[in-house]
Amino acid sequence: MKLRETILKYNMIAPGDSVLCALSGGADSVAMLLALTEFENARLAVCHFNHMIRGAESDGDEEFSRNLASELNLPFYAGRGDVPAYCRENNLGVEEGARVLRHAFLAETASKIGAKIALAHTADDRAESVLMNIIRGTGNRGLGSIRPVSGNIIRPLIETSREEIEAYLAERNRPYRTDSTNSDETYTRNKIRRVLLPALKEYNPNILRALTSLADTALEDNDFIESSAKTFIGGRGEIPVSEIESLHPALSSAVIRLMIENVRGNLVDVTRDHIEKIKERADDFVLTLPEGKTEAVVKNGVFTVRPVRQKPDFPEFDIEITPGADILPCGVLTCRIDTRPAKPAKGVIYADIRAIKGTLRATNIREGDRMRPFGMKGTKKLGDILTDAKVPLEKRGKLAVIRDDEKIYALWNIRSSEETRIGPDTKEVYVLEINDAL
Repeated sequence: MKLRETILKYNMIAPGDSVLCALSGGADSVAMLLALTEFENARLAVCHFNHMIRGAESDGDEEFSRNLASELNLPFYAGRGDVPAYCRENNLGVEEGARVLRHAFLAETASKIGAKIALAHTADDRAESVLMNIIRGTGNRGLGSIRPVSGNIIRPLIETSREEIEAYLAERNRPYRTDSTNSDETYTRNKIRRVLLPALKEYNPNILRALTSLADTALEDNDFIESSAKTFIGGRGEIPVSEIESLHPALSSAVIRLMIENVRGNLVDVTRDHIEKIKERADDFVLTLPEGKTEAVVKNGVFTVRPVRQKPDFPEFDIEITPGADILPCGVLTCRIDTRPAKPAKGVIYADIRAIKGTLRATNIREGDRMRPFGMKGTKKLGDILTDAKVPLEKRGKLAVIRDDEKIYALWNIRSSEETRIGPDTKEVYVLEINDAL
């Protein structure tokens, strides 16, 4: 096995380092633990997480791991979590849910004892991940697949094949556990391992080396581009679009991705399509990113990424407008009936009584509300009208929309619609005056 060479190549372990070995009981993790006991620089501890997926079989894995740690006279830490229940509650696949819970326990344990975490990913795992990412769609970062070192996580077997690992264990007559789910081809990774990789070997017997070499090259390229992007961004949270447009396309994409990651914390489900939409924007815009918690914004020629500002919760209201005064969250609305004015007064809303469909009402802004602003040909979203008027988000929920059952007459005192235009045939009108309390 190439464990020692890999550790030295990537400076994974310094003299005196504590290393927490993630031990599942399978061949890869058993081989890693045994080989690390022969690496004199490390102080080892063992960690096992019981996923509770396979009942008695999972408990057997935990017992096997505990016994091996005891045999090697190493500290042992065990944790467990109901992965099936967690996946149901969080709408996750079993593989993803197991990974989340396992990594959380590993991180917590490593923090408590001040150790690095050693994971037993192999060259085969890396090649499988490259293929999985290609199938799903990926860029350089995804082609780089599993990194040899990620923060305090090290992968000493990342350059060792599964074939070499099995030979290592056979030489030492060492038993290991076999996960029965590894043969279940409903899992994408298992199908890639059992069907796709063997098929590719017919075209290239050295496909494992070819895929891991591709991963190495992609990582090198990606690291250079991302390093350049970090230098370009510096400490800025806002960057003129013109500066981003002046960059090479690969670097401009990296800058946008990094700015998203800096605010969002990750790039999960952020695709090339999202990046291209941002790069191809014609004018000011807001793009809500996956999960709905962050948005990419271009405003006045400046690009930024920010958390989505949550709309404050305001009680809904729907008040029929009749002659008299109504107290609304946004102020007082006074209504009277009058004949058609010779000259409409500024700041007053008129509604032709004969044109009203149903009842005239004051309501909250509703999803999808649009109107034709006075003097314009087309319609416009009320949200866009408020944005143009620079009305703060925290005030918008209080604003009243003057409407009947079919059309909108006004967005409070922000903008009137063409429905308020007085024609020569108008006889009587509702005259609405606003005393703004905002």
